[in-house]
Amino acid sequence: MRKLGSIFSILTVSAGLVAALGCGPPPKPVALVQTPPPPPPPAQVQVARPVDPQLVDLTGTPGSTAVLAGAPGDVTVRVRVEARAMPRSQRPPLNLGLVIDTSGSMAGQAIDDARAAAIALVGKLEPGDRLAVVVFHSRTELLVPSLIISKDNVADIQARLGAMQATGTTDMGNGLAVGLQQVEANYRQDGLNRVVLLGDGVPNDPSALAGLAQRAASEKITLTMLGLGVEYDETLMASLAQQTGGTFRYLDDSTKVAQAFEQEITRMTRVVARGIMLRLQAGPGVVIKSVSGQPGQTGTALAFGLGDLSENERRDLVVRLAAPARKAGATVELLDAQVSFEDMAAGAGALERHTFVGARAGDASDVAAGADDEVMRLAARAALAEAVLAAIATARAGQVPEARGILTRAAKEAAAALKLRDDPELRAKLAELPALEQSLPTLAPPVEVAQPTAADTTGPTGSGKRGRSKSPQPVATPQPEPPATAPSIIKGASSDASETLSNPRPTSN
Repeated sequence: MRKLGSIFSILTVSAGLVAALGCGPPPKPVALVQTPPPPPPPAQVQVARPVDPQLVDLTGTPGSTAVLAGAPGDVTVRVRVEARAMPRSQRPPLNLGLVIDTSGSMAGQAIDDARAAAIALVGKLEPGDRLAVVVFHSRTELLVPSLIISKDNVADIQARLGAMQATGTTDMGNGLAVGLQQVEANYRQDGLNRVVLLGDGVPNDPSALAGLAQRAASEKITLTMLGLGVEYDETLMASLAQQTGGTFRYLDDSTKVAQAFEQEITRMTRVVARGIMLRLQAGPGVVIKSVSGQPGQTGTALAFGLGDLSENERRDLVVRLAAPARKAGATVELLDAQVSFEDMAAGAGALERHTFVGARAGDASDVAAGADDEVMRLAARAALAEAVLAAIATARAGQVPEARGILTRAAKEAAAALKLRDDPELRAKLAELPALEQSLPTLAPPVEVAQPTAADTTGPTGSGKRGRSKSPQPVATPQPEPPATAPSIIKGASSDASETLSNPRPTSN
């Protein structure tokens, strides 16, 4: 009975639900909304990367296509980085830090010419370029904080430059530091970043300068060093430029400052390759003994910066190698070279070039027949230029006899090279060595001569005994008096040697 009652209750509830549904209003129809399909993804637009304009070449040429078989020996290789002309007139924006010596030694015509040259430089910049101007004397002043050149601010900048005056000592270290900081803080990835320093004296404290040059080199900021007159330290300024792949130039007259500024702006506006880095890898068993313009570089793998290269310019480096003995007829793998740089002609970004240099082991006649006269002339000029810079630096350290010895050995080597192949440029530089040698003593710091005391000659008065006498001193060989033009001779020789080793040269030469 209980089971039947449960069944009855279920049927009753079901019937009630049916009745209730039947009596209520009919359900409203539900409209079916069709969701439209999602739109197709936008077409991928491929932005074409600028094509490598192929304006930079890297080549390696051995001094001879053959090396002497059966014995280890030295081999000379020329590595050349060359840039052709740009096919367009558009130029990269400039980020320039101009650092000017306004110490007391610049008073008179020098500061007048520097002031006029700086004002003219501003007029050659274009809207969008950046310029900072720093002056240094007893202290350093940021005369023009780095700003973007526009038509509205040129007159104000030139007015500030027109107020430059010469006074005080030579705070070159802080001057370069502030100029570098201004360029660093506004670094242009799409442009040229450079510091140009004009100085005519020895810095108060040179200790920080080498570190500043290293910092600039690591950030691919080039230093151009312009030495004015005859009082500055040519060895120091040339070294600072060399560390960054920049240029050092001697200006014997302040009227040439404007031309130097203009040439620097022109070169910057025509740069094809920025921040060139050269990597050298010696072949099996080969050791790199030296690289021209890169003192102290030796080993089996080297890397160093070469700065920027403008159109129709080239950089030649003489690489001296020590090669192991090879059997006759064997191929000698001498050197792999690679340059990396930023393309500034077409905006193609980071680019590379590679080259390989090899030779074949043979006898002496093979070596002579395969000689490249142009490479060997370049090597002889580079060797003489290195000797000139070494002699000047050695004389500045007070070692004049050693400096003269460097020039004597260099003269013999240059004369021997001229017997093998004539070279008017090398012959002219060789003829200048005697005047340079006579000028070297003017670089040595003064030596205090001790005055003899009575004890050095005789005993106490009335004693009748002689005192101790000094041992006889060797008599120095009389040397010719330095010429009156010695400072100019030294500055010119240093500038010429630096140009031979480090500065880019026109491709037409």
